[in-house]
Amino acid sequence: MIFTRATLRLDTECRTRSMRALSRALFGVDLDGRPDVVGPALRRR
Repeated sequence: MIFTRATLRLDTECRTRSMRALSRALFGVDLDGRPDVVGPALRRR
């Protein structure tokens, strides 16, 4: 395993992974590459 020094935004990563897991569990939909579109729509409600 190769480890690199990288900066990541933990809040963004957690939100993205949570949206993917929820979409699969609740709707049976794979949102890979699309959580950036669905997230703002859910926050508006």
